[in-house]
Amino acid sequence: MRKKLTLVLLAIALVIGAFGVAYAVPAFPGYFANTYPGSTVGSFSCALCHTSPPTLNSTYGQAIFNAGLTMNSTQAQFSAAAHAIDNVDSDGDGFTNVAEITAVPSTNPADPASHPAPAPAACTGYTYSGWSACSVSGQQTRTVTGYTPSGCAGTPAASPVLTQACTPPTPTPAACTGYTYSAWGACQPDNSQARTVTGYTPSGCTGTPTASALLTQSCNYVSPTPTPTPTPTPTPPPSSVMPLPTGAQVFSYQPVDLPVVSADPAQAKPIGIGPLAAGGGTVDVRVDIGPLAGPVNVSLIAYAPAVDSEDLFFITPSRTLRRLSGAISQEEEAQRNARTSSGSEVIEGQALPATHIRDLVVWKSNVTSVNEGVFTTQVTNLHSGLYPLVLVVTSSDEPDNSYRWITYMFIP
Repeated sequence: MRKKLTLVLLAIALVIGAFGVAYAVPAFPGYFANTYPGSTVGSFSCALCHTSPPTLNSTYGQAIFNAGLTMNSTQAQFSAAAHAIDNVDSDGDGFTNVAEITAVPSTNPADPASHPAPAPAACTGYTYSGWSACSVSGQQTRTVTGYTPSGCAGTPAASPVLTQACTPPTPTPAACTGYTYSAWGACQPDNSQARTVTGYTPSGCTGTPTASALLTQSCNYVSPTPTPTPTPTPTPPPSSVMPLPTGAQVFSYQPVDLPVVSADPAQAKPIGIGPLAAGGGTVDVRVDIGPLAGPVNVSLIAYAPAVDSEDLFFITPSRTLRRLSGAISQEEEAQRNARTSSGSEVIEGQALPATHIRDLVVWKSNVTSVNEGVFTTQVTNLHSGLYPLVLVVTSSDEPDNSYRWITYMFIP
């Protein structure tokens, strides 16, 4: 009986030893390399299947044995057994056998401590540089410096925010260092000309320049050459007759040197002001009107706001100036005010005291034409300003029927 038990135990030991040796086959590492070309698992050598060779005792070795590997397996049979457990996680580390074998570098599918690095998370956001200073246009910018979360892969789906609105800083104005000037004035008899300060430079500066403004300079004064009085325009032939006025008709025109005679009231320019009209230094007021179809009364009115803005001046029959206020008695003035409406006439931007034709002081009575010089003087003898001139022609029989021609003199 003891001899029989000894023989059984010996047979079991031989069988177990046969299996242990059978799977420590030198060809298997080559079969493995052929099954998974490019894999670096071969660097683990026999440890892939044996923790203590020749016993087939690693988790991967047990799995491939269970998949049909024998000590007599051919290359094809070895590959079939290996692929049969490709999607098995033999070492329980969360990665399939094939994932570990084909990883770069390969990891040991029999070692739970050896496995590929986990796949990085997808990038979902950005990291940025700091915002730039606010520009004068009210905008700040920044740049992308990376992605989040750290170590992520890919590019975020959302676009980065690289600009934002901001409140521009208020610039500090520069100090004023210079001047802007008007044009130089005319050269004066003392050989000097002047100008005025119109502002400071640079634009928008603050304070007052430390240097003094240059307001005068030397020049060569040239005395003006007297302008001869032009030959009066001949009176048009009697066949060119201006009709008598019907109703109140008003005409205005720019200053002219000599009167323009026409039978058409709208084309006539009966008041000339001499060389002043072209910027000369002499005033030569002349009136040329007619002939008219019948007798008329003629009045020449000047408004000189630079002298007296509250009164009108009339040319008298003796060619002297007379104020309206002196020509109308208080009673007559009251009657005039009762007849006229409120408000003022406006001639070339100047407001004239309201008046009525029948109240005017008459220069020429019951005439059919006038061609006469009124006065001549130098511009320097008059106050600077605008001088409207009005020639009024009224029908002797119908004082409400009138022509009024309006022009002006501008004294610089």
